[in-house]
Amino acid sequence: MRAWDKIYITVSDWLIRVVTENKSLLVLLFVLNLTCLVNFYMTIDFRGSSFADLNSFVSLTLYLLFEIFVLISILHNLPKIFARLFVTLSVIFFCVDAFTLIMYRSVFDKGMFQIILDTNLQEAAEYVADYSSLLAPKLLYVLSLTAVLALLIKAGIVLADFLLRRRIRFLRFIAFIFALVGLTLMIGANADFFVKKNPVSVFRISFLIPRAFNEIREYREVYNNLDAAQIEITRNDSELPWVIFILGESTNRYHMSLYGYDKPTTPNLQRRLEQEGLILFTDCISGATETMPACQRLFTFYANGGGGN
Repeated sequence: MRAWDKIYITVSDWLIRVVTENKSLLVLLFVLNLTCLVNFYMTIDFRGSSFADLNSFVSLTLYLLFEIFVLISILHNLPKIFARLFVTLSVIFFCVDAFTLIMYRSVFDKGMFQIILDTNLQEAAEYVADYSSLLAPKLLYVLSLTAVLALLIKAGIVLADFLLRRRIRFLRFIAFIFALVGLTLMIGANADFFVKKNPVSVFRISFLIPRAFNEIREYREVYNNLDAAQIEITRNDSELPWVIFILGESTNRYHMSLYGYDKPTTPNLQRRLEQEGLILFTDCISGATETMPACQRLFTFYANGGGGN
């Protein structure tokens, strides 16, 4: 038997054995990490050509599947307590991601974690009180989502059983091709992607927590040294004498009547819009969830890398 055939059989047999012995865990972890795909879907602009976005979406899905394959193959050789702990954390982080996706259209990131660290009990109580009226519809979302997840897990297990009962030749071929594609994607994904945007929520959130603490420390150092900083304008070719930027800290378009909110919260801006003295932007996305990184992207030529945090 040629070396290539041995590699082909060995890799495909390993993948089939992993699925056979851990199909429930595989499907469960895949479903619990679908939030990363939902988050990516929300960033796609369907008005233009979406081929590149579709290609990236498929690549992210394959990357997620391959990473879970590797993960469960490792967990399979460890005591069951590690698998149970990983599933428990995945359930918790799935709930967190689902909540932030519903409320803020983004998975949980370091900016949100920093906000939590800077929030006291009074602010937390006020937050719960302000959103208490939304708890009933959100509870309906949760119940509906739970039913959908249960169906997805059941369908995934049935599909895995169907394929495994049929030891046909193309199953080996698909398994081997999947291994090559997954390995290529994993090697091609740089460390920055693995740390910041890893589709497996346990890894992503585990990495963002120390990064959040580190950035908070850096922010405090900047604030403490602001008075000592010497700022010198080395070049100014603008013909405009003054440019004034007005930042609305924590302003949300969903609470502005200018954007359709049912209470008259922005009457002066509405009047200026009617007098054609205002340009209304309706298709803008913040580069970050916290103020300093958002300003860094907004007021400088910072390379945002095609997306937010």
